[in-house]
Amino acid sequence: MDPSSLKSSYNACNKAQLDFCGSIEVLHVDMKSCCTQLFELIKLNSNNENFDPFDDYDMMYNKVQAIASDFDFEKTCEIAALNGHVSCVMFARDLGCPWGASTTASAATAGSLDCLTYAHDNGCPWDESTTTSAAVFGRLNCLRYAIENNCPREFLICAEAAKHGHLDCLQYLHEHGVPWNSWTCIIAAYRGQLECLKYAHQNGCPWDEWTCCASAAGGFAECLMYAHQNGCRWNELTFCGIMFSQNKQCLRYALSNGCPSATMRCAEGPGDGRLDCKLKSAPDHRCLWKRKNIELSFHFNIDLSQDDEAIIRIQRLFDL
Repeated sequence: MDPSSLKSSYNACNKAQLDFCGSIEVLHVDMKSCCTQLFELIKLNSNNENFDPFDDYDMMYNKVQAIASDFDFEKTCEIAALNGHVSCVMFARDLGCPWGASTTASAATAGSLDCLTYAHDNGCPWDESTTTSAAVFGRLNCLRYAIENNCPREFLICAEAAKHGHLDCLQYLHEHGVPWNSWTCIIAAYRGQLECLKYAHQNGCPWDEWTCCASAAGGFAECLMYAHQNGCRWNELTFCGIMFSQNKQCLRYALSNGCPSATMRCAEGPGDGRLDCKLKSAPDHRCLWKRKNIELSFHFNIDLSQDDEAIIRIQRLFDL
């Protein structure tokens, strides 16, 4: 598929001509980096001393890439998919540009169902990065297509949807049998995605004391209150989360609602067993409380009883 006549004409304009076009009412030309890359590829091929107008189109990429290593045409399909330019994806393939799982993932990131379906229908590989990208960016159309066509998915995909507050994606995944686990509630709480937390809990997603801890660590009192008031366990980890976020509203709620704190109280000072000395804003007092005994690097104190790949994915949930 050749570039449109409109884009070809636009690409041929000099700066003065482009400035003039900008001053009058003309059709919008959606020129993106993928378009200019393709025109550059054609230009380099034409300027090549071995140019043969009767060569096969699909040899152009290999011929130009061999003599123009300064230009990275390898990612042209990926860039075109990210821009949602299905015509550029098609033309790039006609010229022999490679594609791979990054192309389908880019299409899902952009929410370009045209690019995703074209790539998949024409043999472009995909993997779990496609479904994950759709969930992360809330591209329900692409997520639905990928799931319905048996695209691989990772075990934290529901958590990814919840993390970014894409309730429609979370609902779709759950309703179509995609398993979830306690990480869905944990990350929803940590990111303050209350509606996702509610949906997950009300539909049987497991939660535990780490959900309350995550709510406090994120500084989201509404999530902490919802979890506690709906039967989620809490313990001293909640105060660890509070120290991490320095959130006074979470501290007040935990104190006034009897959150266990036996080993969390200041051992010295005025003798009132105070807890607010955890906060940086607390008044100074003689305190022998061992900060290192309670200091929480929240992300690394979670029980990671998974393999190395799972740990990497879990750390990604927390943007580590």
